Amino acid sequence: MSTMSSGLRPCRFKAGMAVPASPGIAAAHVCNSYMGTAPGFWPCCAQRCPQTLRVQSPRVSLRQQRMTSQQPMKGSQMSIADHVGLLLGLVAGRVLPRTRRRPELRERPEDFRCDLRTTGLGLVSVPSRAVAAMRAFAEEMYSSRSGRSSLVRAGGLNGAFPETMAWHWATNENGMEPFQPAAEAIRSQLDQDFQLVAASLVIADGDCPVGASRMHLDFGPPSIPKYVAATALLPVYPQVFPQLEGGLEYLPWDGEGEVVVQRYREGEAVVFDGKLAHRTQPFTKEAFMAAAEKHSSGMGERLAGLRVLASLSFVSLPPRAFWRRAVRQVLEGYGAPVMPHLRDDVGHDVKDLSS
Repeated sequence: MSTMSSGLRPCRFKAGMAVPASPGIAAAHVCNSYMGTAPGFWPCCAQRCPQTLRVQSPRVSLRQQRMTSQQPMKGSQMSIADHVGLLLGLVAGRVLPRTRRRPELRERPEDFRCDLRTTGLGLVSVPSRAVAAMRAFAEEMYSSRSGRSSLVRAGGLNGAFPETMAWHWATNENGMEPFQPAAEAIRSQLDQDFQLVAASLVIADGDCPVGASRMHLDFGPPSIPKYVAATALLPVYPQVFPQLEGGLEYLPWDGEGEVVVQRYREGEAVVFDGKLAHRTQPFTKEAFMAAAEKHSSGMGERLAGLRVLASLSFVSLPPRAFWRRAVRQVLEGYGAPVMPHLRDDVGHDVKDLSS
């Protein structure tokens, strides 16, 4: 059956697999254009994750269906079963709940990218030695002046963050070095054009009460498109975070407006798109103090009572990336030093090529 007879729009991008669209219809080509009803749907999801297609019938108006059914077909005419199946698919698409994709650790990079493009968030496994290196770096930074020489502190950025939270940004190669092993693990899952453009230790010393953290986008300017910027957050200390506090709350792209909580787990990086709305889950200092005491292994004891995350910012930077300037302005607003990746060969901003 053609995409026209099934009510689908012509594909503007790369078509995905042929998959059942509704009862009574043999198959339909699912593409990025059609799946616009499920933001960020990627063709490989049809291949890798059939459960996400439980209710993905085309949502078109009855007027469009009448117009479509009245148009002459070049091949055989639609049967009564086809008409009935199409109507049942429309009803199912409006009545039945849509299955939301649940991010998890994936073995294949393309499956991780499906999570990232479908729901806005994905998980990446990070070697324990990489986490240990950042934990040691955090302890050195917090307990000695020499440890702070390669970092710059930024706090009180805006109302989206609690006042108890501060960012300690790497300013040079020495400061970036402890983050590199984790960054390489994450980059191996992202597209090849992504580069690490900023890294910091996010340290909270105190509570984050309800309402202290607000939904926000890390790379919000319209000149920065979807899928070109990402943030990765890794738990550094304590080794095990409280089960019901201090996680990441976000609004999945394939959801119905509900807030979902993603827990931080040791050895897992939570990677999300720069256009994903998110905030810090409320927490208390006492909860993190108790977690540190319960799971103490002799490492990072000087950090007791603190909540420490590593934050890594990645940006896709192909030669004609017109969003470089906007990304630079965002990072400057966060108080982060601008790395050479965001400048051209002579040290000036790359000209905006979008116009």
